[in-house]
Amino acid sequence: MNRKRKWMVGAVCAIMATVLYAFPAAALYVEPAMIGSNTGKVVHAGFTDLPLRDGQGTTSGVVMKLAHNQTLNVWWNDGEGWAYVEVPGTKQFGWVCLENTY
Repeated sequence: MNRKRKWMVGAVCAIMATVLYAFPAAALYVEPAMIGSNTGKVVHAGFTDLPLRDGQGTTSGVVMKLAHNQTLNVWWNDGEGWAYVEVPGTKQFGWVCLENTY
């Protein structure tokens, strides 16, 4: 292989490595304040033992049960009635049905 061809192969490999490794990693990190609509909104559990779920929908598993009036920080509102929330002070995250919050 001549010198010019080796240089071109090296340049292409460097570009591909940058595209495959650097950019996707940067794209995966998103500040919480940039996620979804109603971000930063605070809601409260509407009843005792409101399930904090590991996914959207009533068939998803329950991470924990929330107390009535428990404060929840909304990270993502899917626009279809479910929100991905954080339970302050517990480092727990999960999904709640917004119809059961106020």
